[in-house]
Amino acid sequence: MRNQLKLVLLATSAMTWSASAAHAQEGAAGAGSAAAPEATTEIADIVVTAQKRSERINDVGLTITAASGEQLKSLGISTPDDLIKAVPGFTYAKSAYGVPVYTMRGIGFYDYGLAASPAVTVYVDEVPLPYGSLTSFSMLDPQRVETIKGPQGILYGINSTAGAINIIPNAPTDQLSAGIDLGYARFNQVTTRAFVSGPLSDTLSARLSVQTDHGGAWQRSYSRGDKLGDKDIVSGRLLIDWKPAETVSLRLNVNAGIDRSDTQAVQYLGATPAAGGNNALRTLNPALYNYPQAARHNRSADWDANYPFKKDNHNFQAALTVNVDLTPDVQLKSITSYNRYTTKSAVDTDGTPFTANTILIDGYLRSFFQELRLSGQMDALRWIVGANLTDDKINERQDGIFTDGILGKTGYTHAAGRNFQTGSSESVYGNLEYKIGDGLTLQGGARYTNYRRELRGCTTAEDQSTANYFTARLPAPVAVGGCVTVLPDNVTLGYYNPVLKEDNLSWRAAANWKVDRNTLLYASVSHGYKSGAFGAVLSTTFASLVPAVQEDVLAYELGGKFTLLGGKVQFNTAAFYNDYTNKQVRGRTFDPRLANVAASALVNVPKSRIYGAEAQLTVRPVEGLTLSVDGTYIDTKITDSFVNFNFVGARVQMKGQVLPFSPKLTGTAQVDYDFAVSDNWRMKIGASLRHQSFSYGALGELPAAAIDSYQTLDLRASIHDEEDKWNFGVFGRNVTNSYYWSAPTLVIETVGRYAGEPVSYGVTVGYRF
Repeated sequence: MRNQLKLVLLATSAMTWSASAAHAQEGAAGAGSAAAPEATTEIADIVVTAQKRSERINDVGLTITAASGEQLKSLGISTPDDLIKAVPGFTYAKSAYGVPVYTMRGIGFYDYGLAASPAVTVYVDEVPLPYGSLTSFSMLDPQRVETIKGPQGILYGINSTAGAINIIPNAPTDQLSAGIDLGYARFNQVTTRAFVSGPLSDTLSARLSVQTDHGGAWQRSYSRGDKLGDKDIVSGRLLIDWKPAETVSLRLNVNAGIDRSDTQAVQYLGATPAAGGNNALRTLNPALYNYPQAARHNRSADWDANYPFKKDNHNFQAALTVNVDLTPDVQLKSITSYNRYTTKSAVDTDGTPFTANTILIDGYLRSFFQELRLSGQMDALRWIVGANLTDDKINERQDGIFTDGILGKTGYTHAAGRNFQTGSSESVYGNLEYKIGDGLTLQGGARYTNYRRELRGCTTAEDQSTANYFTARLPAPVAVGGCVTVLPDNVTLGYYNPVLKEDNLSWRAAANWKVDRNTLLYASVSHGYKSGAFGAVLSTTFASLVPAVQEDVLAYELGGKFTLLGGKVQFNTAAFYNDYTNKQVRGRTFDPRLANVAASALVNVPKSRIYGAEAQLTVRPVEGLTLSVDGTYIDTKITDSFVNFNFVGARVQMKGQVLPFSPKLTGTAQVDYDFAVSDNWRMKIGASLRHQSFSYGALGELPAAAIDSYQTLDLRASIHDEEDKWNFGVFGRNVTNSYYWSAPTLVIETVGRYAGEPVSYGVTVGYRF
């Protein structure tokens, strides 16, 4: 195994070098490069805080993509979902009920419940956002974003087995400044970004940032001509920095957001053969069975006209960070965060004008986080020790209305999944870094985590027809509002109340060899964990609510970072191998009382593996011109026996198949040119190309779950004065109007997909005071 691993790493590293050189004209996004310096061809240094301290990105033995706020704006990146434009190996999918799913290097977690814990955790100023729904307001007024690949469980904690996204907001300034950016785009989308920043006293400064998004209804009903997709988002953040003493500083971050946007409708592809779905649907509702498929076009969709498919999401967060220099070499940091999020939304999951699978979500989430950390340096030794705790509460109700579907035509018309969860964790960790001379540094760290989550869940019959349906099939009569979930005794109906208790020890060991200022070689091995999880589903049997146990990844990585030709070329490469145990996936379980229905459930894939390689190449051949190409190749496989249900509900052996949401090749290419057009004005023009190869969005390797390969091309141009006060720009997104989708969906009897947005174009204007 050891020799095979060496061969794999060497081969994939060599392959990535060849691929990056061969495809330098068609590859990746260069968001890892800083804004180009104006009077030199040397690529500027980038400073990151991926290891909880400021250091040059080329001195860090991790695969990191760093993008500045200006780069994010020029690429049209406004949420973590959009980071697919800048980070190869990172994919985004919209789950069946709209919760975002992030996957990195083939490691991710697909679930559609509010309590779904990700495998890629997003942080804002080191404060974790432990659930995907909390990330929608996270990229307000960013100074930069750092995407770190590979298990990050030592310094970042549990649920970062794939990596971490660290968003650093713009800080309050010591001089008064303000700015506003306005944008208008296709489909009457209007955006506003504004800030004011400056000192309040000699020791106190603040920054207020606000953004709004309105309009943009890009989906069009192909039965009625109605439109869907309007945004209605307002968010704001107040940062207050206080330095009461030379050795003490505090930052208060208070932010809030309201999202009343439309939810996205799926594109209807047809009926599924699961559980005789095609034949049953043909008989019970021929109009739904024969409903025409959505055209292979981004805008084509349909939805039920009886419901307003909108969100009403509210988020509030307050975080306090305290830094104290105990001595010149020892620092204490405390981070305290409280997050409250509520959601109400309606989602059309069948993509037709019929009320076949309409889902209404009503949820509440409260999350508390506390961390204490000591760090310091003694001669050649750097060290960090810390502890943190979390305390979460999640209540969610998912109403399923099936009036016109197979179930609805037989009486199962309205049910509600009720899901109440509490969770808590405590962890302690430490990390050491020792320089042993000749540029060689050894690193080692470990984190012990104790984790507990409790569920109280059942599904209730919400009308008399549904109560009658279950009374005829279950061992006890069901009243309206009563539970239909059969408990483990196979007799009682009621709330299932399991408790999940887990602990783990994650660790990392690494060696970094700084050959000279321009060359870094590194190797690491790490073991990371993602906590166990309960699914939020309509559960006719307790088996749907049995938790998936914690998953773990043993990851090996070799890499190098090379600055060449006097700073005109930056080349980074890495090869990796991941041993994956108990990967959590959305699978199914039998419910024998309902004609052997394969009911939704979270399950564990016993063993799988992922290997691959990636490269980042940035070239600055002449002043103002920057060319960059990034690419990631991965290969995934289930390596042990795993019998479960595929996308359409057939029970199959999946050993040897690929993991969902794991395209073999993702890459981006970017060109930017900044040049003077007069003594007082400069122009920037640029283009970005993204490629994602074929993958599957569910287990089973079925065509219905396929995500076809695609490419998108973005163009941009802007003009700004030498003092950077005025900025005028034009842009085009997906200018070739490429048709693509992020995820397939299947809810009971209909198959659909979430399409990407069509071509869009617009103008921007900005002013700095």
